[in-house]
Amino acid sequence: MDPIKVGKAIKIARAKRGFTQQELAARIDVTDKAVSRWERGVGLPDISLINDLAWNLNIDVNNLLDGNVAFLENNWIGVLNLSKFHL
Repeated sequence: MDPIKVGKAIKIARAKRGFTQQELAARIDVTDKAVSRWERGVGLPDISLINDLAWNLNIDVNNLLDGNVAFLENNWIGVLNLSKFHL
């Protein structure tokens, strides 16, 4: 896990949900300073917080821990038409 990438993912997901650092911290019972450290890549969330953090950010744990920002920045805007792919 790259703390910088994970921190960026947390920051983007938090902003998409419209939470301040303080609001997110209150939801997962940590300090806003802890959230700030994570977002700056200075540290990582404790493993015991990962599921609750991902749930509150509305993302899956794998993408959060991979720091998969591309996944987080994509918005679903339509219907997937599988007939195009000739499955």
